[in-house]
Amino acid sequence: MATASVNPLNATVEYLRLEAIAARSYDFFLSAFVSSSLPD
Repeated sequence: MATASVNPLNATVEYLRLEAIAARSYDFFLSAFVSSSLPD
């Protein structure tokens, strides 16, 4: 198969994209937790 070897650049881009998604999810859940734990 021609795509058996992973392109390092593609792997890096994919990793950074997943990191960005994880960071957004973390910020969202953290802000939601802080908002729910603060008194009105």
